[in-house]
Formats: sequence, structure tokens, C-alpha cells
Amino acid sequence: MPSRKLPLLLLILALFAAPLRAQTKPSPGKALSLPRTTTRPLTLTRETIDRHVKSMVDGDYCPGIVVGVIDSTGTHVYGYGKTNRENGVTPDGDTIFEIGSVTKIFTATCFAQMLDARQVRLNQAADSILTDFKIPADGGNKIWLSHLVTHTSALPTNPNNLNSPRLDNPYFGYSPRQFQDFLAGYVLPRAPGDKYEYSHVGYALLGQTLAKKDGKSFEQMITDRISTPLGMKDTRIVLPDSVVPRLAHAYTVDGDKVELWDNPVMEGALGLKSTANDMLKFAAAHIGTSDVKFAPALRAMQERQIDADRQNDMGFGWQIGRRLGILWHSGETGGYHAFLACIPRHRAAVIVLANSSYPAVDIVGVNLVRSLLGENAVDPFDLKKPVKVDPALLDKFAGDYQAGRQTLSVTHEGDYLYIAAAGQRKLKLYAQNENTFFGKAIDRMVEFGQDPDSGKPFLIFTQPGGPAGVIRVPAQKIQ
Repeated sequence: MPSRKLPLLLLILALFAAPLRAQTKPSPGKALSLPRTTTRPLTLTRETIDRHVKSMVDGDYCPGIVVGVIDSTGTHVYGYGKTNRENGVTPDGDTIFEIGSVTKIFTATCFAQMLDARQVRLNQAADSILTDFKIPADGGNKIWLSHLVTHTSALPTNPNNLNSPRLDNPYFGYSPRQFQDFLAGYVLPRAPGDKYEYSHVGYALLGQTLAKKDGKSFEQMITDRISTPLGMKDTRIVLPDSVVPRLAHAYTVDGDKVELWDNPVMEGALGLKSTANDMLKFAAAHIGTSDVKFAPALRAMQERQIDADRQNDMGFGWQIGRRLGILWHSGETGGYHAFLACIPRHRAAVIVLANSSYPAVDIVGVNLVRSLLGENAVDPFDLKKPVKVDPALLDKFAGDYQAGRQTLSVTHEGDYLYIAAAGQRKLKLYAQNENTFFGKAIDRMVEFGQDPDSGKPFLIFTQPGGPAGVIRVPAQKIQ
């Protein structure tokens, strides 16, 4: 979800870990030294993909997943699970998913094309194009297009005037007027260009700025500059009725069906839908295995602009894994997750699309990239698989529990238990066995028991944290 600055960023960084390189100043134009020829053949077998993907589907964390691969043996697509929990259709290369923040790579690609054609400049102020916007500045330091495309604008992750009534979509109903009001009233905490800070706001503004310069809607700009030249027939924002049957239904990790995101303000950051087949064409252009007229612009996107963090450089849109030269980005909406990684030096790519908001889809992508490169991958997911429990037992566990000054409420609804602290959103629990339950949406464990001396029921609520790595909170049942 966009409430996180970048889904599972820290975990991804740990997996793409590299030696720290001390360099804190932006260095425009300094190219990352990546040979563009294959140094050795790389392959990713179906067996390897199965090991990393199947437990996600079998454990019902993701109804459906599609993996796309470009390796030394060609281009491949593998589908798992279902496009819809109510049917048995396996997703394939033409199944449509929201791709969330992977949209930013498309926006950055348009920027690189326009920069190469000298239609825009790196040091061009955004308000020189969006003349009807009041865009914040730090004294005389304005926000340039280069700041927006590299997440160095000093704009925050999200606008501070979001007020969506929907938990699955923080941008629901957010209007262009509200966006302009936010920008007009926002005070930058530092000068643009000083520091990397991931920003949906910045890319929303970049998308609107480029579309205005191009004299088109954002979607038409993407179509004309990327989708049509690359033959990507299903990458768009608005879906025609004829393709809707190919759309994978959107679900939370708890299996609740949610709606698609639809917000014109945020299109440049989060707006696109696509398929594995289309994303493979996009990736092929970026790794140089397909001839495109705007190849120089794509290569420019892979040049280091600034440090993003200890393991990654920032290009135009791309996070660049410093040690292995991996270009990557992930995306998440209320009911989908996407992961894209390109490895130009090996002319290889990995794409993972899922119809669930479960953020660990990123780790599936990371594991597949590392396996492709012959690096040690994290052990394949051994995700907990829920078991069926007697409803009478669930009734027995329901009630209020006292943990110090905090009351925890456990309810039995349908086939599941839910737990919530006063005033907080409830967490759906899944049975690991008759006494132990776990959360999927949040890493929490709840164990029910009975005091052998007093006979009083109790629970132990376990969450990550503390010196030992976990915090165990006991609570006695009070009713």
C-alpha cells in the first residue's frame, strides 16, 4: 500500500545487500558501469520458480500469480492459482493486473524520451510547464523535473490532505483541486535535490507535467510513447469492456475482494494496469533484447543520479542494486502486487504479478532474481497453511481479554477469529492448530490456553520486537 514509503524496501535491500559506498552528492551523468553483453548464460527453471511461488498460492496468500522471465533460453510465462477465487481459471500472460508503483518506470521512460528529444530539460522547473499550479519551493530553489524523476524533490510520500473513507484505497475521491491545494500550502523541509525521499506526490506531479507538455492525457502519452511502439496492447488505465474478462480480481491478503484504484491525480505514480506479456516487452526494451528507436533514452535511465540508500543508486525511476547492477521496482495497490527487475548486463529480466496485496510478493521476485544469477536465495517460503477448527472451539475463545491496561477483543465471525485492541482495526486470525492462530496481513501470533491452577482462560499475543526479537503479551479473559 502507498502508506508505506516503498513496500518491503528494507527487506529487499537486505537481500540485494552490497558493500557501502560512501558517496552522498548527486552526480548527474555518471554512468553505472554495466557491460551490455551477456557474460554467461543464465536460466531460471520451472522447478525453481515452482519452489518459490507455489507456497504463496497453496497457502492462500495470493489467489493467483504470473511469473514472466527473460533468460538465455528465451521468454517464458508461468501461471499459478486463479484469477478469481470463485473459478478455476489459471492466470496467464494475457491476464490483466494493476501494477501500482511500477507505473513510475513508465512515467520515467516518457521523461527520458522527452529529455533525449530536448523537449524538456533536467533543470527545468515544473511550474514552467504547469503554470496554473503553485508548486512549493525552498527560497529560490524550485523543484526541477530531475528532482521529480529521482525522488529528490523534498515532496512527501503522500499528500497530507487525503481523507478516503475506504481502507483499501487511500486515494479514493481525491480531487485535482485537493492536490493543487496541498501543493500550494506545503512547506518543503529542505532544498530540492539535497536528499532522496520516495514520493508518490512527486511522480503524480511529474506525470501531470509531462502530459501537459505533450499536449495529451497521461494515458494517451503512455500509449503513444511506449505501448504502441513496443506492441503492448493491454497496458492502460481505463479498460475497455472487451478486455475486462481478462482482469484478475483484486484481493487483500485476507481474501477480501476490493475494487480497482481509479484516481486521475495519481496516475503518473500508480495508475497503470498491464499483463505479463506486455511487461516482458517493456523489460526487453530496457535490457536491450528488442530494437527500439528510443534505446538511448532507456540507457540514460540506467545512469546513476544519486544514492538512494546504502545498497541502491537512483536512476531515472529505477532503483539500481549497486553490487549486481539490477534495475528494479515494485508496486502495490489495494488488491494487487507487482515486481519488475531487469539485468541489462545479462540481458535478463523477472516479472511477478499477483492479485493480492500481500507485500512478500517482492521477496518471491528477489528470490527468483538471485536464483537466476546463481546467488544464494532465501529459503523458499514455508508459509503457514491454515487448518480447519471446530466452530464450537472458536466460540469458546471469543471474548474480552485484559492485557495490563489494554483490552483485547476476540470475536468469532464465520470460520475465523478476529482480534482487536480498543479503537484499532481488527486482525483476522487463521488456525495453525487448535490453540495457535496467526495473522497474514500482519505478522502476529495468538495462543490460547487455560491456567492449570485457576482454570481461567488466557491468551498470549506475540509480535515482532524487543531484545529477543519478539514481544509476548499475556492477557486473561475477563468475559
